[in-house]
Amino acid sequence: MQNEQTHRQGIEKQFTEPVEYIPRKFMCQLIYRELEDVKGLTQDQYQAALKKYPIFGKLYTLLKEYHKMVFSQKSSELDSWIEVASTLQVDELDSYIGGLKKDLSAVKNGIDHKYNNGLAEGSVNKIS
Repeated sequence: MQNEQTHRQGIEKQFTEPVEYIPRKFMCQLIYRELEDVKGLTQDQYQAALKKYPIFGKLYTLLKEYHKMVFSQKSSELDSWIEVASTLQVDELDSYIGGLKKDLSAVKNGIDHKYNNGLAEGSVNKIS
């Protein structure tokens, strides 16, 4: 929270005209919610962010497509999603794609089937 406030003050000092600052937490809420459900972020603010950072719109669309693919259990769309995601050349996304490709068949099975061992996987190696 402190860093967010310091960042905002730094931005305000850079410009002579008033600048509208969109807190990062509102943008991050778009990962889990639709734009209409994010309180504190308007359509105009979202459009302004897209205009200033075009990659954001591409990432948001990509995220929503991934979410739809997983929850509709359509693993057949994963390969084309990976191709599109690779074209963006975002290091963090490329790292995620690399992880998906390491065991693509398991990822597809996890998408297609309602039940998998995902929750058990993290606790198998824990010592009580």
